[in-house]
Amino acid sequence: MRDNPYKKQSDLYQKELSSWVEKQKQDTYGGDTPQETWDMFVSALKKGDVDLASKYFVVEKQDEIRSDFSIAKDKGFIPTFLDDFSKIEGGTYYKNNNTRYQFYSIGTEGKWNGVVEFTYDLVLNKYNNKWKIESLQN
Repeated sequence: MRDNPYKKQSDLYQKELSSWVEKQKQDTYGGDTPQETWDMFVSALKKGDVDLASKYFVVEKQDEIRSDFSIAKDKGFIPTFLDDFSKIEGGTYYKNNNTRYQFYSIGTEGKWNGVVEFTYDLVLNKYNNKWKIESLQN
């Protein structure tokens, strides 16, 4: 008799899901509010600690962010990021019962004058109630 391929697939999925949930529970970095997480992230970058800064991102993006910011640090771009991050003008909760938050900055030059130039999305980790950065976009 052949093994049930659907059962194998389901078992694999459950194993991957359990591993992902455990990583979420063990990730203790982040603040109790979006602002607290953002401030800790910026503080780490100001100190040049890209490893710590990357830990304020969602678990699945931490390695990529660590690598990106390490390259940016080596090339001297961290001050440019910090300058952009300092231009935040506001933020708002959206979607899913206040489990998502977006900071934004309004451009002042050229095509960005008067429009949203950058957005920074944070999500609440429901397994430890810590806010995590999900994306930095322009």
